[in-house]
Amino acid sequence: MPQDYAGVSTVWIGEVPIPRDGDAVNERNCAPAWKRCVDRSAYLKRVLPTVYTWGLSTPLGIFWTYNNSGLVASTVAAGGLVDVPGCAVGDKIYVAAYACFARSGNITRAFKVWVDVIDDAAGSPAAQAHVAGALWDAANGMHADEDDITRTLSLSGVHTVTDAGVARFMFAVQSPTLAGADTFELLAGLNITAIRLPQ
Repeated sequence: MPQDYAGVSTVWIGEVPIPRDGDAVNERNCAPAWKRCVDRSAYLKRVLPTVYTWGLSTPLGIFWTYNNSGLVASTVAAGGLVDVPGCAVGDKIYVAAYACFARSGNITRAFKVWVDVIDDAAGSPAAQAHVAGALWDAANGMHADEDDITRTLSLSGVHTVTDAGVARFMFAVQSPTLAGADTFELLAGLNITAIRLPQ
């Protein structure tokens, strides 16, 4: 009676034993080839890049506002994130994020915008961390004449998974100096895309 076989995805199978003329058509001669071909398929399925994305395409409007100087770093808006499931330690995830934002108040204050990640977000979450390279650094703030002007923001970087499970990506703002009427506003019409590259 046939038996279901899911395949082993951990290693690439280099050779497949092919029965020769005169070999009997039985499990001993045919099953190894079938199993190795299924193992190859399972391996390819595991290592192929997979794309995950989150976007908000509603007309531009305030999505999230940051003006609390008590928070040195803050995650931008619950729900404004993309989850990448099935991550293994060592997987590489390429992340690209796009948004529109505006600054108002004393806009010469310094601030940074990152793409942040939390590994194993659905299990025992690791500490929120910055994605290497995905940074917009306004070390000197913005020019005083650019108050409340909508600008675009495009960030990208690569994250190496350190804790298996769901990797969660989101925008984050960092500024120890924003306060009161000095605000950073993220506007609707934004996107985060993550491509998992298993190792």
